[in-house]
Amino acid sequence: MFTKTMMGRHHEPDSYPADAGARAERVPGRRRCWAIGGPDTNLGLPMGWSTADEAASLRGLEVAYQLGANLFDTADVYGHGRSERLLGHTASHQLPLIAPPEPAHRPTFGTLRLMVFNAQHASPSRARRQAAWIADQENADLVILTEVGAGPGGHALIEALSEHAYHSVVAPEPAAPDYRTVVASRGPSLTAVPSGIGVFPHRGPAAMGDFAGHVIGLLGLYVPSRGPQQRRNESKRAFQVAVAEALPGFLTRFSGPVVVAGDLNVVEPGHMPHLPVFGDWEYGFYRSFLDAGMVDAYRALHPDVSDHSWFGRSGNGYRIDHVFVTRHHTAKVRHCGYLHAPRQQGLTDHAAMTLTLALTTGHG
Repeated sequence: MFTKTMMGRHHEPDSYPADAGARAERVPGRRRCWAIGGPDTNLGLPMGWSTADEAASLRGLEVAYQLGANLFDTADVYGHGRSERLLGHTASHQLPLIAPPEPAHRPTFGTLRLMVFNAQHASPSRARRQAAWIADQENADLVILTEVGAGPGGHALIEALSEHAYHSVVAPEPAAPDYRTVVASRGPSLTAVPSGIGVFPHRGPAAMGDFAGHVIGLLGLYVPSRGPQQRRNESKRAFQVAVAEALPGFLTRFSGPVVVAGDLNVVEPGHMPHLPVFGDWEYGFYRSFLDAGMVDAYRALHPDVSDHSWFGRSGNGYRIDHVFVTRHHTAKVRHCGYLHAPRQQGLTDHAAMTLTLALTTGHG
């Protein structure tokens, strides 16, 4: 039986220990260590390395791991399991000593910094690049991720965020294969709370957290697209109706600010350019947030600016990613805007969106 042992990630040290017996080489692009299993025989025939020394083997594994090796190929025939036992010893003694990487940015007290990011059902490799980019952004202490796949890519994104110090994650699993919305924090812990949305609830998770003495309500949304011709707009309409019905009750549960954000797949009335594909029922969904007592944070700060978060094949821009804040907390909005870098870098087909709220230690 051949096995591969995977060890945790870590930073390479500033200096490398001297070679000690079982030689570990630093080779550009890869890491390797010499055989460690020791002597073995099968039907009287030698199959191992009689010169392997256990102390030197352990030291060689330690050096290889400190150089960055985290994948070891072994088998039970290497010294009748001796190789695997040495690897187990190394893993149990080395992994607890490896400190997790320091986050690029630390949350600031008294300020809520939120990012909306459409993951575009990324593959595992692209999802890990997305997580690294998000973690490197100062205004991403809280992240609402939309269009997160339910398969390997979505799981890789959540795992990668945790590796980048997003220790608190609300990620509901859909009952059937579907996209979902994920809320993650590298600051205060989040507690999942009922959103009241009875249709596709995995697309509208809700959470609460204590930020500088304020209990903040969060609702992430990913509205379905129009769907196939035979079921055109059915899912989209049903989800929009469920959100509009649940929103007023959700807002009454919080005295502090409430933020509702995500990819709504609708534009505001008066959007430039005019997009005839959107109907009155979709503009009505946008207005339902205003009617419930919220404000469009971007439009509140930029009443006359035209920006877009997604571009169609014709080149027309669509502002379909939105952030809403409870109206009586509008004065706390310090920043709200779009970041086009992830779209331009091919990480996703949407611009990211950021919000900064100034909070104090008082309540209200």
